[in-house]
Amino acid sequence: MPLSTADDTVTVAVNTYNGASYIRAAIDSILAQSFTNFELLILDDASTDDTVGIIKSCDDKRIHLLESEKAKSVADARSNIIKAAKGTWIAFLDQDDLWTPDKLARQIKIAKYHSDLSMVYGRALRFGTNKRHQPYDTWFGSSKLPEGRIFRDILSKPSFVPMSTIFVRRDIALRMLPMPDYVRHCPDYFIALQAARLGTVAALQDVCCFYRVHSESMSQTLEAEIHAEAAAIIEAAAGTENQSILTHRRIVSASMIARTEIQRGDVRQGLSRLFRDGSIAFLALRKPLHAYRRAKNSAQGRKMKYQTLQAIRQLGFLKLWDRLSFGLKTARTAKRNQAFLNAHPDFKAPPTELSFDAYNSIDLEHYHTCGQRQAEGFAHHIKVHSAKHGQDKGLRVLEWGCGPARLIKHIPNLLKDLDPEVFGTDYNAQSIGWCSEHIDSVNFRTNNLEPPLDFPSDYFDVCYNFSVFTHLSESVQLEWASELKRVLKPGGLLISTTHGKNFDHLIVTEQDQADHAKGKLVVQDGYEEGKKWFFAIHPDAFVTEKLLAAFTNVRKVDGTPWGITQDVWLSEKA
Repeated sequence: MPLSTADDTVTVAVNTYNGASYIRAAIDSILAQSFTNFELLILDDASTDDTVGIIKSCDDKRIHLLESEKAKSVADARSNIIKAAKGTWIAFLDQDDLWTPDKLARQIKIAKYHSDLSMVYGRALRFGTNKRHQPYDTWFGSSKLPEGRIFRDILSKPSFVPMSTIFVRRDIALRMLPMPDYVRHCPDYFIALQAARLGTVAALQDVCCFYRVHSESMSQTLEAEIHAEAAAIIEAAAGTENQSILTHRRIVSASMIARTEIQRGDVRQGLSRLFRDGSIAFLALRKPLHAYRRAKNSAQGRKMKYQTLQAIRQLGFLKLWDRLSFGLKTARTAKRNQAFLNAHPDFKAPPTELSFDAYNSIDLEHYHTCGQRQAEGFAHHIKVHSAKHGQDKGLRVLEWGCGPARLIKHIPNLLKDLDPEVFGTDYNAQSIGWCSEHIDSVNFRTNNLEPPLDFPSDYFDVCYNFSVFTHLSESVQLEWASELKRVLKPGGLLISTTHGKNFDHLIVTEQDQADHAKGKLVVQDGYEEGKKWFFAIHPDAFVTEKLLAAFTNVRKVDGTPWGITQDVWLSEKA
């Protein structure tokens, strides 16, 4: 069946070789997708089992089978299927993996809002005989996956992007061809790394894929060759600005190759490589570090983190813990931030203290790229509302709680067609001082922790806030909801975010869990109100029945396309 001519067409690309045991299940998971505007290209690499027969037995006009006369390298097979693809996007699935039914739908939803995306990937779980479902990688586990300009992340952590979650623009994939001669077994890593180099990357933070673990998988049978090839890919891609990453990855690769050689019986060669190029300490600590990362990044590990944080809070040591965290993050991101500044010499970086205080992060890449993407989400809803109400010029917009301008710096440009007058307020006078000096086209003012705002009634067409209600007590939240209604024009739009289902790990006591289940706001104080460690966790019932009860047309919308994991609420002033 031919694809439509729309920009959201997809080619699902499956390379297979002797996959009779798994290919039917993989195909079924593709045909079960809620998004249907795709072609399914299956390139069989001269299988000697019944793989081709099973594929031909699948009755669906979207399936197109390509057969190689003789077996090729994985890189050649991937290249051939990329060349044959017709969709705007290419989604890869390995023959032994499975997709969740909404995988393509969620990725195309993200892609349609962001013209600069080169790739969307997602979270995967490992499964197999007698194995519990576990996170695909040990770096991030169930924690937030990196997004934005993540080339350095993939360069330094080669294992966290599963091939069967990759959703890449076809024109970007074609720019990678022909693949270098040294790429044979690891085109997956090469594709992910090059896609990150050529554009912005988004991630599905929920599970979209199941990665099958079995003894026949290539990662099990060609481990040394894969590590050597990954080292060559890193060597070619690193560049002079990433020499520290390159040095570390050389040691890791040499150590893993040496280990495999020793296991295969080449003891002398393996030991020679290990002592010459590798690290005995790395091999000794590898499994304990993997176990630690898996525990830390598991759902239970995240909950334990906040249980520990609650204990620190109750002991009165949270400010000390915060200062230690600031020092560690400063040291950890120093090289990354300097590389970003070198690449963007005109970038206006907020003081690290202000960024850490507002966002618990001092990563400039994250501040810029994720801030822009999330601002695009707010701008989208503002544009939809303005079009609905027939307002095409002179829009007056307020960001309440703008911090060091992570979102608002992008808003004037994103709304330029509406000729906006943009205002930002915050109770941190230092943030407002820095914003006023460095951010053009925005009017900044200081507010207090509690209302009022220094604006007349019925003044704004739109008020929005990102993660502000999430750090206030119930009484102060209700006061601010009333104040935002006051400064909005009749029919004006309020966009707010709250800690919703993605933040259940913040609820650490049985009493808080019981209160949350009853629709009560959960507040963890013991820290200065308004600051990042003062948590408010919002059940839907509290938002609709109390916080936004005085507004009309209250509804929750999906923030996923813009990387917003908090709940996003739209409401209007009657």
